[in-house]
Amino acid sequence: MKYLSQRNGYYWLRIKPSSKLLPYLPIDTKEYLHSLGKVSLAEAERKAHPILAKWLKEIALAKELASNTQISTEESIHAVLTHDIPSEELIAQAEQWRDQAYGDPYNKQPSLEFTVRDEMIRGTGKIVLPCFYLAEYQESIKHLNPKTVSQRISRLKTQFLPNFEYLSADSLKTVKIQRWVDTYITKEKPPSYKTLKGYLLAAKDYIGWLRRKGYLQIEDTFDAVKLPAQKQLGTNVVRESFTDEDLKLILSNIKDTELETIILLAMYTGCRIEELANIKPEHIKKIKDRYVLTINKSKTEAGKRAIPVNKEIEKLLKARLQNEEYIFPKASSNTNGIRSDAYSKRFGRLKTKLGFGKEKVFHSIRKTVSTKLEQAGVAEGIAADILGHEKETISYGLYSSGSSLEDKMRAIDAIEYNLN
Repeated sequence: MKYLSQRNGYYWLRIKPSSKLLPYLPIDTKEYLHSLGKVSLAEAERKAHPILAKWLKEIALAKELASNTQISTEESIHAVLTHDIPSEELIAQAEQWRDQAYGDPYNKQPSLEFTVRDEMIRGTGKIVLPCFYLAEYQESIKHLNPKTVSQRISRLKTQFLPNFEYLSADSLKTVKIQRWVDTYITKEKPPSYKTLKGYLLAAKDYIGWLRRKGYLQIEDTFDAVKLPAQKQLGTNVVRESFTDEDLKLILSNIKDTELETIILLAMYTGCRIEELANIKPEHIKKIKDRYVLTINKSKTEAGKRAIPVNKEIEKLLKARLQNEEYIFPKASSNTNGIRSDAYSKRFGRLKTKLGFGKEKVFHSIRKTVSTKLEQAGVAEGIAADILGHEKETISYGLYSSGSSLEDKMRAIDAIEYNLN
């Protein structure tokens, strides 16, 4: 079977699409890769068929999107449509771009594509090509987390824009957007309520941006759109914490010492995996005979914090201070700038091999730490300062300077595991 291979007794399904298609695919890596397990060839092929069909459908859609948006004079045309006073040369190029879409020269009526391009050149704001301004929109949100940007653009390209040949007051009527949202109810595997909400918010933000820029001059038609009831859609996976026995099993099966160290640090600090991957030697200082770890890069402002190091892992951490740039030098950024991506995947493959389901992931270790702190009687405010959670009350969240280092030391030292 094509795309199927065997390695170390395990069957793998793998497709490496053209790099030109990557911006249009709903993946964060340069290839599709899925473990089918240590099974027979017949079982591997059976499991591979639905996965492969899904991948090939996504690749076919990406090819279509790529072909629709690769316009030879796109940069010049964009310059005309966004420049206050474009040059005569640019205007001529834009008119040539429009005329290329006329259709049959013997037909008195031009094609709809010609009409759309003409409206865009004249700046009427009545109708636009779905993907034409997408690159500019992506540039406008680059201040967001790279993963958020990638996810939002992917959702637009794969979920929203393919359903609309053109964007206009007619195509974006509330009833038509609602119709698009409702199609997910009938899918064989509908997305979760949270995921579908993400699709809708991405679409609303993009259309809102087009309206604010004046590229699309229509009324807001999204406010009246309603999401289906949660019971009509797929269910969210509820993350569960690891037990001591779970972690003992995982640690006893690790052959990668760097991944083992990351897991242990997470177990005794509650840090996110990306926070750990971004730690540099200068982020670790010795204060009052204790090592203190400073998290400077986190997904939230509350995540920027100082965490005393539990004595159980002091030696592990000290050994890594000899590394020059990062204490985990083998980490490397993926296309979204995520340094922990390779570690997350290695952990995912290991825990799946050991029989853990989707409800238990690396982030589950944070839930374990939270549980340990609660069971040790640690005050919620101190636990929030250790884990980097927002404090919901005004008194603590707005006015408090946070827990003292001593309070956090006592809390961290209360974290214990039975791994024998």
